[in-house]
Amino acid sequence: MKQEIIIEETKYTPVVYFDREKRLLVMKGRSIPENPEKVYDKVQDWIDNYFTGNESLDIELWFEYLNSGSSKYLFKIIGHLSELGKKNKTVNIAWFYEEDDDSMRELGEYIDLTFDIPVTLTAF
Repeated sequence: MKQEIIIEETKYTPVVYFDREKRLLVMKGRSIPENPEKVYDKVQDWIDNYFTGNESLDIELWFEYLNSGSSKYLFKIIGHLSELGKKNKTVNIAWFYEEDDDSMRELGEYIDLTFDIPVTLTAF
């Protein structure tokens, strides 16, 4: 598995990496940066560059916690992905949450109901 690290994990930011063979973008960890735009603008730029030559992308989101600023930027990215879906790009999101974490489950449900993009919710 060849992984391209887009953002290194810190105690404030999730790891963001791409598995080229699987066409899979993964975001995993805590997202509580003081300036979430510094994290999520990089992800948005990467997505825009990726879709200039590709037609499909699967995304796995494994967040332990998102602060309100991170949620805002994540929703912006998912909204953009939803628009790409209307332009014949294929995007699927898998939202993973700890089985007893109701707030993260509800956030995944909100994304599923709000955006025109397939979201699979999975407890672990």
